[in-house]
Amino acid sequence: MLIPVLLVCAGFASLYQGGNALLSGASGLARHFGLPPLLVGLTVVAFATSAPELAVSVLAAFQGTPDIAVGNVLGSNIFNTLVAVGIVAVLSPFVIPKTLMRREIPLGIAATMLVGIFAWTDGGLTRMEGTVLGLTLAGVLAWIVRSTMKEMDSAAVPKDSAVDPGGEADLNAVPAVLVMGTGSSAALLDFASLNPLDFAVPGAALLTLLNAHFHVKRPSLLVRGLAILLGLALLVLGSNALVDGAREIALSFGVSQAMVGLTVVAIGTSAPELATAVAAARKGETELALGNALGSNLFNLFAVLGVAAAIFPFKIAPSFLHRDLPVALVVSTLLMLPLLKRNRVGRGGGLAMLGLWVAYTGALIWLELR
Repeated sequence: MLIPVLLVCAGFASLYQGGNALLSGASGLARHFGLPPLLVGLTVVAFATSAPELAVSVLAAFQGTPDIAVGNVLGSNIFNTLVAVGIVAVLSPFVIPKTLMRREIPLGIAATMLVGIFAWTDGGLTRMEGTVLGLTLAGVLAWIVRSTMKEMDSAAVPKDSAVDPGGEADLNAVPAVLVMGTGSSAALLDFASLNPLDFAVPGAALLTLLNAHFHVKRPSLLVRGLAILLGLALLVLGSNALVDGAREIALSFGVSQAMVGLTVVAIGTSAPELATAVAAARKGETELALGNALGSNLFNLFAVLGVAAAIFPFKIAPSFLHRDLPVALVVSTLLMLPLLKRNRVGRGGGLAMLGLWVAYTGALIWLELR
């Protein structure tokens, strides 16, 4: 039991330091090169927060445990919306941007419904359906990039004003769909197979020094780049450590794979989104945190399930179809409710979202143990 506990502790330490270093390093690079926040979110924040879900779900499908793969995705989406966004609202109440209301939130609802239709018709996901999900994500990305570029051109913002050379980069403009990863699943599997304890603890210690350095003086480009690389590595390895340790602890109590996927694995692989959301909220970058959570949800549905099914088609347990998928669909519509109050989500709304997640998780545990 000692090793799993150490893995969990190392995972949390890695995720915390990795999230902070990633944000600080990305902001510094954006300032240095005068890059638009859109590109930073697409290439940096994306890979960090979405790699664990992809690695874990593909591995689970390959190992013949689809309940963990599906539970990971549905549980992560529910966690991202209720917990990651809820904590952001508690720390820093926000107004949902109109672009998210028009684009990313409806896309999240549509994506959940599409996965549900595929699952209900076949009782699972076929190789063809997985390919369709992946291609749909590619089309959505192309559409979002094109529309975002048009919006930037119509705004006629000078290059120098997009990122303030003397201040922090305005990462709030990153569209939610673009805050997701599209990396190679094979590379992620090899990377995630490393022993997390061999890297997570010394890496977290080094990032602690780097993060302290950020507050003392203006870091050099080399330091920013190193922080990003270590942040990316720690977010993936930290999630792997957290999942491995927590899974061993949970399975020692004899719970089902579906339960482990919906709770332990989902929380572990969503920890990067949570860590990034907390770090962004503390810096006042609430839109980046919101976009990160919503974009990761889309990536989970289209890419994670799509890639896993395209490689290893699998069946979906009836409990997911009758219980967790409808819950994920209802949760994906929650952020449309603030329309009644000028799109604002305050601390009360954030606490309510956290309460809903506690109630959902408590119900899962009660159903498992009865």
